Amino acid sequence: MIEMRQMPGFGGGLDYKPIVKALRDIRFSGWVEIFMHPTPRGVPILPTAREITDAINRSRRYVEACVRETAP
Repeated sequence: MIEMRQMPGFGGGLDYKPIVKALRDIRFSGWVEIFMHPTPRGVPILPTAREITDAINRSRRYVEACVRETAP
């Protein structure tokens, strides 16, 4: 599904490392959210709760790797 490319780490072309570094540089200490919009709106992004959880965890691991790679 093409909408999955909106998720960090799914090949959508957005490099998150500069974003993570900028947040680090301003000492951002709040929360961020991994989020995407499926089409049509209102439908699950994937067929099962397990698949959705796995996709979110994949994105989380990608963002965590960006955090490690941009550490001072």
